[in-house]
Amino acid sequence: MLEASNQITLLEPWFANFGKRIVKSPKLYFCDSGLLCDLLGVTQENLLSSPFLGAIWEGYVFSELRKLLDFSDRPLHLWFYRDQQQVEVDFLLLGGWLGRLIACKWTELPGKADVGNIKKVKNIVTEKKLPDFGSTKAC
Repeated sequence: MLEASNQITLLEPWFANFGKRIVKSPKLYFCDSGLLCDLLGVTQENLLSSPFLGAIWEGYVFSELRKLLDFSDRPLHLWFYRDQQQVEVDFLLLGGWLGRLIACKWTELPGKADVGNIKKVKNIVTEKKLPDFGSTKAC
């Protein structure tokens, strides 16, 4: 019911093996960051010190990417990536601009591990030479 009324959206995982996509759990995002903040008790005064700041920001970025999907003149698909070794990239935007993979990762203090995760996903895509991707780009 929440999904049908556009209160939440589920983001599916991406795997090179299509069978794995079916069995992995999707990520849940609230479509309205204001409602999310109200439910969490987050206000303007305590937002920056909130332990939920990262999740709220990620939800906001997700909603902006969804707008991009809606207004794109080429088919785009949005996924996330996470594997058993805890390699995680929050968003994979596939298709559209010359079949590129655009990987995005948010963290308050980006480090070598975050860049490494993006590079690992990029390598998975290029090594398997998947037809979904003409080229890859990480940002």
